[in-house]
Amino acid sequence: MSTGERVRGNGSGGTMNDARSTAEGTHDRRVGRLVTAALAGLVALLLAVTGCTSGDGGRAELPDGDKAPRPISYAEKALWTGRDLGLKRTVGAVLRGRTAVVTGDTAAHRSRLAVADAETGELRWYADGGDPLRGGDGAVVAGEYESYLARQFGDADGRPVVLDGADDGPVVLVPYSEERENGEEKVRGIAALSLKDGRVGWKRPLLRPKAGDAGDDVRDQVLTLLDADDGTVLVGVGADKKTALRTVALRASDGKVRWEYDGEGSASWAYRLAGDTVLGSSGNTEGVPWEEESRQSAVLALDAHTGKAKWDLGDRYDTSRLAAVVPGRAVLVTEGGSGSGPEELSRVVTVDTRTGRELQELDGKFRTCRSDGASLIGCIDTGDGSLATLRAPASGDRKGDAASAKGRGEADSAEGKGKAAFKAVEAERKPVDGGDGASYSLDAVHGDRLYVSGGKGIREEGYRHAAADRAGNVLRDELPGEALAFSSRYTAFLTLPERQDTVSDARDLVVHRAATGEQRPPEPRKERSPEVTPVEHGDRPLWSTGAGRNGMPQDLPEGALDSGLGTLQRVDLAGGVVIYAGELREDDDVFRIVVADPRTGKERWHRDTGKDLGEGLRLGGNLSIRSAVVGGELVVEYGKEDSEEEGIAGLSLRDGKLKWRIRLSDTERETASLEGSSGSTVITTVTGRADGGGADRVRTLAHDAKSGRKLWEADGLGARGITGELVVADRAADGRSKVGYGGKDSGSVVAVGLRDGRKKWSYEAKEQGTTGARTRSVSDRAVIVGLGADGSESSVVLTPDSGRRLTRTLIPLLACNGGEEVRGKSALVVCTAGRTGGLTANRFPVTVEIAADGRKATLRTLPRLAALDGYGATGRWLLAATDRRDETKYYAYDARGRRVGKALPGWLQETDGTYGIFTRGDIGLEPIGSGSAFEIRELRGRG
Repeated sequence: MSTGERVRGNGSGGTMNDARSTAEGTHDRRVGRLVTAALAGLVALLLAVTGCTSGDGGRAELPDGDKAPRPISYAEKALWTGRDLGLKRTVGAVLRGRTAVVTGDTAAHRSRLAVADAETGELRWYADGGDPLRGGDGAVVAGEYESYLARQFGDADGRPVVLDGADDGPVVLVPYSEERENGEEKVRGIAALSLKDGRVGWKRPLLRPKAGDAGDDVRDQVLTLLDADDGTVLVGVGADKKTALRTVALRASDGKVRWEYDGEGSASWAYRLAGDTVLGSSGNTEGVPWEEESRQSAVLALDAHTGKAKWDLGDRYDTSRLAAVVPGRAVLVTEGGSGSGPEELSRVVTVDTRTGRELQELDGKFRTCRSDGASLIGCIDTGDGSLATLRAPASGDRKGDAASAKGRGEADSAEGKGKAAFKAVEAERKPVDGGDGASYSLDAVHGDRLYVSGGKGIREEGYRHAAADRAGNVLRDELPGEALAFSSRYTAFLTLPERQDTVSDARDLVVHRAATGEQRPPEPRKERSPEVTPVEHGDRPLWSTGAGRNGMPQDLPEGALDSGLGTLQRVDLAGGVVIYAGELREDDDVFRIVVADPRTGKERWHRDTGKDLGEGLRLGGNLSIRSAVVGGELVVEYGKEDSEEEGIAGLSLRDGKLKWRIRLSDTERETASLEGSSGSTVITTVTGRADGGGADRVRTLAHDAKSGRKLWEADGLGARGITGELVVADRAADGRSKVGYGGKDSGSVVAVGLRDGRKKWSYEAKEQGTTGARTRSVSDRAVIVGLGADGSESSVVLTPDSGRRLTRTLIPLLACNGGEEVRGKSALVVCTAGRTGGLTANRFPVTVEIAADGRKATLRTLPRLAALDGYGATGRWLLAATDRRDETKYYAYDARGRRVGKALPGWLQETDGTYGIFTRGDIGLEPIGSGSAFEIRELRGRG
């Protein structure tokens, strides 16, 4: 790992339950239980890029001849927050150059690993508990729920485990599970995912339960990522979170097992890498060793290359536990044993990690420590804020001066002349002084800086965060929060969310630009105001109607029309009329389609399924699809009485009379479906059910509605939409089967001429390791294609005319709409991100903004809007609903997810620039509660 960017936590004081994930009462458990002490006065900290001075104007001298750290400064405003990744609570983070790796829990109570752009917060890819791994052969991310499972993505410090030394670039480690063929047993292990795209680099199974009762012991065990460097990965395999049965060391490059350690039957953990040594503890019966609850433990050491025992301190002390570690040296908190008198049972000591030999005793108040993972350890007195620092000698340095520790004895001179000692120095100043009743934490050690927080309570006024050097000189005051992760250009902090529930343990991540030296980092650019105008609609509805199983919804305005429907399957504007359809309230086996005047709501005509359309035809098919109008006639699907004939027919918008019909099929094993129309051309598909459980077959047909003439027919093409003069369709790999449910996996996406059926372009998956493509949406300005066997591995945006790729995303897109032409302006497509089997509440919107000239597409992920209900696009607006206090409100947003204007009277389902349809309740679904409704209002523009 890049140790310069990795901050190591303490080995004792509650790192697994640190302030980032606990309520105020346990805020500082990751740095030990806070010892409250009465302090006199409040010393104001002085802010200065070059450091702060004490009251006498001087600066405390740094120990050991150290050079002062370079001045550091941060942009005042955050670039982005954890909420932008859809996290209600952040657990851990790692920064690697321009990449941020963040873990936490979503509002839907699922654990999430998110990989984002460190500058913009734009989500590159993510993995939720239960999600399939890209290239994982059916394996899924282990753990579907929050609580401790959000920690599954992190090591003992809660940080994501990122390895820099992989041949194909950095990887992040996750636990996975994989069902066996019987669907009951699950193999579990650790997988390495490419930081670039989330694809599996290697995976190593560690738990293989046997069938039946014999496998119960294995099924109950859990995997815990413990620590890793670019050579070794440590994994704990235990019966529960408290007792480890064994530690497994994996080779970081390929996951191969290097060695295993079972503690010779004791409850042991080997969980901390320190150069050529692995440190851990044995005898843990009440908790994991890095938490303060752990008792009766003894520090032990193993050879990092072989796993063989090197030393054990069980005979030297009654108990011992790690406080902090760097290669070659460790700080321990011990009780009893050699060197302790009757009044002094607890001691803080340093040891040589290679031999276990005790080197020095520190002041006992410095029981909570952190390290930078390389050479510097910092310790804090959580009761009064005093600091001590210890610098390990460079690797191979055996000279060194005698150690010094203010307030405690010197290093044992019996070590012998010429042997290096561990230098311990108490800082002359306290970087934060919170006054009486204050408590303190050491949040991080990085770049020779110690990041300290303190005050009377994290929610109390005066609680402060500062960065100091080894002498306690303040380098930077008034930090945004607890320092969590670092890179050369960015620093991540944990802070309270803007809207904080007083009983919630939620902590939010904020990322700021950082700079060392005299230059301050630039502030984030001020966002321009939304270019999209608010929805301008009439103050009152022109008319309204609704549907409900038990009658009309109660919240409709006075004078609302009774539709007689129990459900609403669809409502739209087409051909200058309003067309809506649904099940009859009195007979849910009968569907009705209604054509009404858009200004008055007056019904022009209606037709019911099963009733005669003329010439023995019966209205049938799917009434929930969008209306298709050709030359003043509504196109519907029909079936013929006493026959298997199916086809499409044209009904006059004026009076509903039958004008024409086109027969598509006359066998019960085929189903005909209307896919769309353009001009006088109507596009349909016919699906044939396969014999013997095989894949359904499909063909696409084009007809001229005016003459009834078939223009062309193509086997193996499943039309998905019309754009301009092209039909976009899916083609299975075998060239004849249907793609999707009842058919085959994804194959390719093909565009053919609307009138001649000739292929104009095709798109096949070109991404590494990805096979198959299928259409997600077709619009005037864009074609969205999902890649992978089921179309959910990643997505691309194509130009409709040529199939040229405009942009791509690793985010799986389930459904998209919008993209209609808005003259002279950009067009907006809104997609729902998520996975087919994933939790609905974990899905979020993704917007695709296509430039007016069609040459550029800008894709934005908006996980922070995941709490909203449903997403769609009308004109240039993103539409969504929010439920608060049992009240649903509807809003319009721009492509960046910024709310535009006030609450709307309903979901803006559609507009033709003159009228707008606003819906409430569930359209196309069984109504919940009081049912569903819509109203028509005058509306100007499309945003």
